[in-house]
Amino acid sequence: MNIRIITLLSAFVLSLGFCHGQGRQLYETGVPVDEWEDNILNLIRNWKPEYVTNAGDYNILEWELVETIADSARYRHWRNYFSGPGPVVPSIARDQLPPVIAGGQIEEKFVRVYPYYAHPEYFDGRGTAESREIFSGEFRRKAVELYTRELNIEQMDLYRYTRRDSMWSANSYDYSVVETKYVAAAPPSETVKALLSGKKTGDDLSVEEARELFLETLLNERVRNEVAFNESVGVGDNVCRIRFMFRGFGLSNIRTYDCYIICSGETGRVVYDHFFLHVPMMTP
Repeated sequence: MNIRIITLLSAFVLSLGFCHGQGRQLYETGVPVDEWEDNILNLIRNWKPEYVTNAGDYNILEWELVETIADSARYRHWRNYFSGPGPVVPSIARDQLPPVIAGGQIEEKFVRVYPYYAHPEYFDGRGTAESREIFSGEFRRKAVELYTRELNIEQMDLYRYTRRDSMWSANSYDYSVVETKYVAAAPPSETVKALLSGKKTGDDLSVEEARELFLETLLNERVRNEVAFNESVGVGDNVCRIRFMFRGFGLSNIRTYDCYIICSGETGRVVYDHFFLHVPMMTP
């Protein structure tokens, strides 16, 4: 069965932490950030083709303070929200940085951002005939239940380990040891071990093994996001909503999205966001 993409997915979702911070300039270039709304005012000023190539496909419609996280119950609510199917996330297409020279010409610099919701295949079974075989109705029901149910990682015995790899450094012209932290709901299954060790490839997996692997990686993805939330967010932080319209999929498919962000109750800075905080601000 040709499902090699699962191999990459299984390795990716074990990594600790959501990749935050690339878009911090969008929130913090402009007026000093003292309160939650300062981030959005800067975002509006910076959301233009000079910094985001297809910014003209977006309209930021409104924004508001939703609530201040008052207690552990509301904290868990928002932690589960951000680890589930609710948040809009970006697909980012960009040129190589620094720009490469091709045929004597410097290639155009660009950053294009497209909104989507993660894992639509769990809800509608889209994809190739092969993937539709894996995402049967019964399996999709299990995946949706796992994706939407409430988690409480404080009651889970999480599996953590650190992997050390030798990486070549172009600066020192030598190898250095790089440590990468991993977290998961449980130790890797035998299927994951076989894939990561090279004893198996995606071609070797049965439909049932592929389904078990998808469920394992989905749970680990949620755990990873909840751990990252714990590292960034606290009681007393502010939850804000940014509503925007996107028309980059064509005039017949204009959609409106609600992006929730969390700002520090102490500094006002954005501490958690699955959309704008991922977008790199292109330098002119």
